Amino acid sequence: MKYNNETALLAAIFQEANPLEPQSSVDEYLHHFAFEIDRMGRVLRFLGLATMSNECGLDWAPNHRLMRIIAEKVMRRFQAGGKIVINKEDRDFVAAIYHRATGDEKEEGSMDATDFCCDVLAFLGLLERGEGEEGGFKPTPRIKDLVLQHFLNVEGEGDEEKEKEKEKEKGLCESAFGGRVPSACLRPPRRRTCSRSSR
Repeated sequence: MKYNNETALLAAIFQEANPLEPQSSVDEYLHHFAFEIDRMGRVLRFLGLATMSNECGLDWAPNHRLMRIIAEKVMRRFQAGGKIVINKEDRDFVAAIYHRATGDEKEEGSMDATDFCCDVLAFLGLLERGEGEEGGFKPTPRIKDLVLQHFLNVEGEGDEEKEKEKEKEKGLCESAFGGRVPSACLRPPRRRTCSRSSR
């Protein structure tokens, strides 16, 4: 299958953040991680960085804001920073974003769609990766601004049909800063390897 330039670019970013062994084609990669990429699209749409679209063959497409972030990543040289300390509020914030965008909750101790999304967001510079055994991700000021903008957009919509949505947003805000995230079922964890014989 032939993909457009945007899809090929996204696939290259996904592969850089979440390598699949043995090295696979774009088509194989997108097929293997179809569930995770769907969740990635939902998170990016929540952050205002993607829109619903069939043009990329992914049911979503990057918007100009995401393309600008990607361009900045390409132009920006790697700069080693200090030790990143991750606290409970950081973990709750990241988990709350993912849960609100997808309805899923991270399954502890496994590689799942949450990890896939966080790896991509860290590659884009929207999260910082923690060190040590516990690991985790720290939200950057930029992703916090994107979440705030999402809240403001929902608040500004103003019609009655959005009242329940606003209540959910309030719950996310509370969860992000120390509350508990409601439980939800995830699809079974995916492996970072693929079997050629199964295709």
